[in-house]
Amino acid sequence: MACPVLLAHGAYHDVVAKLEAGLASTPDDPLLHYRLAEAHMGHGEWVLCLDEVETIEGLAPGEHDTAYLRGWAMHTAGKQEEAKRILDDFLSANPDHAPALAVRGRVEMKLADTAAAA
Repeated sequence: MACPVLLAHGAYHDVVAKLEAGLASTPDDPLLHYRLAEAHMGHGEWVLCLDEVETIEGLAPGEHDTAYLRGWAMHTAGKQEEAKRILDDFLSANPDHAPALAVRGRVEMKLADTAAAA
């Protein structure tokens, strides 16, 4: 489940503060780390997202859609080919994951733009 769109800069910081407060008391909660990673991606903070993804994968391997977040982060980082590979793999096992389908669509648009520019 994707993080709701964060419309204001302050909203992002409020969400992060709330999640970090929760993590202060339960630092090994993979769901809170996942929500924090989603919030970071909703704000375009792909490096912070990837840090959380690493934590999640260490705490609860395979329990959360970290490949989706990793693909989204690679897209945001401008690494479209890597993003497409990650998202294609993720979607082969989760073909109805709407947020991943949307991100892959944006990746494919970027790759088409790159091919047209070459």
